[in-house]
Amino acid sequence: MKWKLAPIFLFIFLCSSLAFAGVSFDALDNVGSGETVTVSGACDDSPVLLQAVIGLSTVWLNEVATDSDGLFSTSFTPAEDGTYTIYAACDSESTNTEVCVGSD
Repeated sequence: MKWKLAPIFLFIFLCSSLAFAGVSFDALDNVGSGETVTVSGACDDSPVLLQAVIGLSTVWLNEVATDSDGLFSTSFTPAEDGTYTIYAACDSESTNTEVCVGSD
């Protein structure tokens, strides 16, 4: 049971301990229940690894390529209301942001 969460905690640790200059998010708008969250931003290199977490649970993982201008965009539909932390990592750098879904 403990080891199932190890990759998630390792990803979060790496994301929180690296520099923040090479990857960034565009502003995220809070969304209503059942609506789609669009995650977009810029990265110096491709691919961008993305993770959405609510509480201690990872609910979404994705890998997207950047375009020729270094921009990326993807989306997901959260299954429950709450505050989600979105992590992005690319080219050994990372950042995170939050989005509120529903009435939380």
